[in-house]
Amino acid sequence: MHDQPDAAEILRTVGEFLADELLPTLDDALAYRTRVAVNLVTILERQVRLGPTHEARERALLVDLVGQGDDLEGLNAALCRLLDEHPIPDADFDRRVWAALRAVAEDKLAIARPGYGVSAPAPR
Repeated sequence: MHDQPDAAEILRTVGEFLADELLPTLDDALAYRTRVAVNLVTILERQVRLGPTHEARERALLVDLVGQGDDLEGLNAALCRLLDEHPIPDADFDRRVWAALRAVAEDKLAIARPGYGVSAPAPR
């Protein structure tokens, strides 16, 4: 059992302090570097908060496509091999691959750049 605050809350608090209290007091050069630090801290906060759920979803999507495995790197490599070595078995598989890759990309964007969605339509 973890005591409060958790890592995400600590990172959120640090980011708010940097952005709201420290940044307005700084000259241009330090202000720029502090904005970079705020961005990095907020990315890390989202990674701590959202990362485990996103990784679990990616793992489940990849297992559905390629079969058993629990290592994300291995599952991704298996999907790459499947796509490189074999023609797409059918249109349904193609749609499932596209949907899985889109979901993973959107999860990554939710951490790195919230508000940016994947806008390319899925193939028909």
